[in-house]
Amino acid sequence: LEIIYTRGQGKKVPVKLRGEVESKRQFYISDIAFRPDSVMVYAPKEILDTITAAFTESVFLEEVSDTTHCRLNLMPVKGARFAPSYDDVTFYVDMYSEKTIEVPVYGINFPEEKLLRTFPSKVNVTFMLGLRQFKNVTADDFKVVIDYNTLDDSKNEKCMPIVLQSPAMVKNVHVSPKEIDYIIEQKIYFND
Repeated sequence: LEIIYTRGQGKKVPVKLRGEVESKRQFYISDIAFRPDSVMVYAPKEILDTITAAFTESVFLEEVSDTTHCRLNLMPVKGARFAPSYDDVTFYVDMYSEKTIEVPVYGINFPEEKLLRTFPSKVNVTFMLGLRQFKNVTADDFKVVIDYNTLDDSKNEKCMPIVLQSPAMVKNVHVSPKEIDYIIEQKIYFND
């Protein structure tokens, strides 16, 4: 039996997960919540200085398709004591769904005297996202562009719209149609 004395030195450290959690096809882990998200660790100063987090015991879950709760013990560190010595971890699961929205096409890097016109002026953007976020994602969250620099040498009558901006929570983003017709007009200025 080894006894380690400490003068009550302690600090708060975050709880971190050790292991892997894999969702079933068409599902994804949308969030992981730790309760509490941090714990107190007590140890002699030389041990305390080396501890930056409290890791859970290893957990391996497969084919998860619903929100799952686990009580996991914290991995012991010789000479240290965690309070509490366990953590309640929740794995929030969401289902992927496909959504299509109509997004306007904009020109970028065009000289001031040139104007882009595309046919059609809007394209369909299709992507996967969680059902919980389905209503929150709109056309305003995307930016679809035609870059003048890619047209400069091209004699093609069609161009490829590029998704320049999309929300982090969406996956597998693609544009339809893949190519659109365009013309570049010269702006005309009238002097008064």
